[in-house]
Amino acid sequence: MCERSCERAGFEFRMAASWSEYFVSQILAAADYRLAPLVAELADERNLFDGSPMAAYAQRLQERMETAGIRHEEFCAKKPVLHKFPFDFVKAPVAPDFLWQQYMSAVAGCDTGYCLGETCHACGACRGLPAREALTERSRRRTD
Repeated sequence: MCERSCERAGFEFRMAASWSEYFVSQILAAADYRLAPLVAELADERNLFDGSPMAAYAQRLQERMETAGIRHEEFCAKKPVLHKFPFDFVKAPVAPDFLWQQYMSAVAGCDTGYCLGETCHACGACRGLPAREALTERSRRRTD
């Protein structure tokens, strides 16, 4: 009922994630190339992130990581200022400094919002004013 009410009003709705879903999503987002063969092995065995019971997938992933000597704590721990994130060689329009500030805000428990509100956070992702306005000036009222 809450979900339908939010959607009717044109708001985003999200359910809280289970611990298993949180664990897997954080590992997959923060992990480096060492995790790829483990995820591929799980997929070969028909264990899929989006398709298997999440608790079972999380358990299998953690077991594979332990067997491979990969500690999940290194991906989930607080990062030092000079931390090199995986795939930092990939060029993206959003500056690493901006991402670092967002990370530090999250660590501090501060919600800085996001660009689907009324304010541009100057992250650099938008290609010009029209793209920025499409996000920040969109209607927040139901249009149908």
